[in-house]
Amino acid sequence: MKLAYIILAHNNELHLKRLIRKLDSENSSFFLHIDKKSSITLSGLGNLEGNLYIMEERYDVKWGGFSIVNVEIELLRLARSKGQHDFYILMSGVDYPIKSNEDISVFFENNKMKNFINVTKMPNNNKSLDRVFYYHIEGGFRNRTLSGLFKRIINKVIVNSKIKRKFPLLYQGYDYFAGSQWWCFNTVFTDYLLEFLDKNKQFVRFYKNTFIPDEMFFQTIIMNSPFANTVEPGLTFTDWNLGKPPYPSLIDNIHFPIIKREIDYVSEYGQKQYLYARKFNDHSKGIIEKIDQIIG
Repeated sequence: MKLAYIILAHNNELHLKRLIRKLDSENSSFFLHIDKKSSITLSGLGNLEGNLYIMEERYDVKWGGFSIVNVEIELLRLARSKGQHDFYILMSGVDYPIKSNEDISVFFENNKMKNFINVTKMPNNNKSLDRVFYYHIEGGFRNRTLSGLFKRIINKVIVNSKIKRKFPLLYQGYDYFAGSQWWCFNTVFTDYLLEFLDKNKQFVRFYKNTFIPDEMFFQTIIMNSPFANTVEPGLTFTDWNLGKPPYPSLIDNIHFPIIKREIDYVSEYGQKQYLYARKFNDHSKGIIEKIDQIIG
């Protein structure tokens, strides 16, 4: 079972190295983007059994913008160019496995025809259709510069104008979907996805000016495709309500019963089976050691 780990990293270099070492095996490959703003070097990582590829071009990734999706697509193309993998697994650099490599491999072997991504039909809860239909300029949120302030003002003016865009005519029969960012796609859907992106430039252009497209773009494609019936909830445990803010909470002792499967934690998307968890940081050594004792 060949697994391609697609990793977005911008901080916590010590933990990023932990993550890669833990997932390393002869059947694992890593495709990594390091944010342009980051000082990560990965020095001292050591030799790996699997392959590590770092994207040469580094993008200034901005929260809430299409730059995130763009990096994910570029990493996916890079991974596919290095040969076929059975699954392509999107992670952040602050994730960590909560199952052994052997258990992860067995799980994917038993679920070859499935794709794992959290999905809800829009509008739902905080997934408003305004995210799709109001033109959005990325780079305003979590940006305290003068440029960031200007972009926030422009985006606010656009929303207050009540002027909405229309979906391109070719896709007006689509339903709209959202969810959480992290996914695991099998090789069959991955090939379909890359072909779709090549042939549907209008769709891509439209989503470049939506708000938080990394939580909508892939969901909308897969749920309007022949692969909709292969979709299962995602495999990454993330805590939005149990632990301490800022959310998602750092994984800590409060989450240990969930990791050990002593408590059956079900997310709003129906998730209850987890292979990975987020988030951790460079100071998560204690909880990491506990997890390692369980998974080996």
